[in-house]
Amino acid sequence: MMRQRCYYRRGTSCLTPTRMEKLKSIGFPLDCPNEKSADETNWNNRIQQLLKFKEKHGHFNVSRDNGSRSLYTWMTRQRWYYRRGTGCLTPARIEELESIGFSLDCPLKQSAK
Repeated sequence: MMRQRCYYRRGTSCLTPTRMEKLKSIGFPLDCPNEKSADETNWNNRIQQLLKFKEKHGHFNVSRDNGSRSLYTWMTRQRWYYRRGTGCLTPARIEELESIGFSLDCPLKQSAK
């Protein structure tokens, strides 16, 4: 549900007019102020976790194996959203990540051959 509302707020092509009409026809509220607040709180918490990680380690190279699996997943997802131009990564959020020195252009990990 949160993802559909996010697509709606962002105006992405993932939520086509047909899908939007189907959701409206079943009474699905696309605009939910409480969810926006929860999304913003989650975003701010992740930014703080990212900053604490950098303060402790001196970089943003979070790995799955250093006890920060959920932060790693979140960080990877933001980069994926950025490359694809999808999700809830708004221009303001891109600017916020860049302002703290977080690189969204990090290349995908190459598999070992």
